[in-house]
Amino acid sequence: MNTESLKAFYLTVANKSISQTAKDLHMTQPALSKQIQTLESSIGTKLLHRSNNGVSATAHGQVVYEYAKNILQLINQMEESLQEINENAYYHLVVGACPSIAEYSLPCSIYMFKEKFPKARIEQKVLSSKEILEEIANHTVHIGFIQGTYKHPEVIIQNLFNSKLHLVMSANHRYVGTSMITWEELKQLPLVLPQKETCARNMLDHLLENHQIGTEDLQVSMELNSLEAIKTLVLSGRGMAFLPYMVIKKELYMGNLVSIEVETADLQWNFSVAFSKEMSGHSIREDFLHFITSTKSGFC
Repeated sequence: MNTESLKAFYLTVANKSISQTAKDLHMTQPALSKQIQTLESSIGTKLLHRSNNGVSATAHGQVVYEYAKNILQLINQMEESLQEINENAYYHLVVGACPSIAEYSLPCSIYMFKEKFPKARIEQKVLSSKEILEEIANHTVHIGFIQGTYKHPEVIIQNLFNSKLHLVMSANHRYVGTSMITWEELKQLPLVLPQKETCARNMLDHLLENHQIGTEDLQVSMELNSLEAIKTLVLSGRGMAFLPYMVIKKELYMGNLVSIEVETADLQWNFSVAFSKEMSGHSIREDFLHFITSTKSGFC
């Protein structure tokens, strides 16, 4: 049974007019009559009475009309459900991020993006840089934000921004007032470092290696797995730490933390955006990628 013929019959009975129904369906009256005749042939009985006053359903036609109403409603509900699935797929985005980005930069950016695209459904995963690249390759993460320098054969990696790495101490530390220290002096200071194998620690180790410094050369008083925990410890006056500007900008502005330079050091943490080489076609993923790399929006 052809659903278009069923719909044509249903509307004809509801309108009690072939001419009005033909107009509603944007078709000629002969074409509409042919569709109804096709339905009558498939059922094997006459469905309409035709008169000068219009049309009405036969007894059989009335039964078909009642069932047609339910059938067409179900078809409409099915189409709406399928459309909803398509829209959910379009607006669904899984973002992977290293802890520092996930905690300090990404929430504000996601909030601003959702103001522009309110239907967006964004799921955030906090992972290491290596894990993010693997999940992008496996299509379980759509867009990732990583720290450091990485390569992956199935992933495109673009530098997003750099954040200056500051050596910071509490406002009442004995070194406050000192504008710069040497690398040798640094080796004697109690430092709080990120735990090994974290995004932040890997990045810090790499930067220190560029200056021929290993963590074994430093006076490491404690290792913590959270930059926020490290900042809290330093604020309490217990040690110094290397932290990126985005983590401490409020405390520097308020004067609760003080930054001190290390001679000849220009320490920068680089952050990159990563996405699959296979990502194509218009979707919320490309909208988000464009938004996050735009100089007019991007990170807060």
